[in-house]
Amino acid sequence: MEERGAARIFPNFYAPVIIEEGKEKLIKLMRYHVCPKNGNELNTFKYNLFNARRDRLLDSKIWKPLFGKQHAIFPFHRFYESVAGENGETKLIYFEPKDRQIMWSAAIFEEAKIESGLLRSFAAITDEPPPEVSAAGHDRCPVFLSEDKFDIWLNPKLSTKEELVELLSSTVPTYFEHKAA
Repeated sequence: MEERGAARIFPNFYAPVIIEEGKEKLIKLMRYHVCPKNGNELNTFKYNLFNARRDRLLDSKIWKPLFGKQHAIFPFHRFYESVAGENGETKLIYFEPKDRQIMWSAAIFEEAKIESGLLRSFAAITDEPPPEVSAAGHDRCPVFLSEDKFDIWLNPKLSTKEELVELLSSTVPTYFEHKAA
């Protein structure tokens, strides 16, 4: 598996994410599919470890240790989803904001020690979709942050977990258009 970014990011691909180390914001390349700290889930896709449901951040054994500690921001222009077609076949569609702006998705990350070294991996935080995403056949949508919330999100230790959950509830209102990929 190569550690390089891709134009289309799918689970297990590498993508740039923004984190804060010390007082510096850094862009790091991380795998889009969390590998738990013990490294045991390195190449399994038995579980969806690329999207972290907002309503499970406080109780999931995978997300709870990361939420409030290891936050990132995942920037992108569009996101892809598989949906059922008219005849039951699976089709790939993409969603992008009508205004074509960059989306800044809240994310959490892990650093796992594996045989070949340190693996940095992340999951985008998702929530209930807006009506147009739901109507297109998908049941989740990334949670998008406004730029004035970046510092709060990237410094989670300065807030309570309840404040961070509330921050994820006050996201950027976005209208999405979708097309076949």
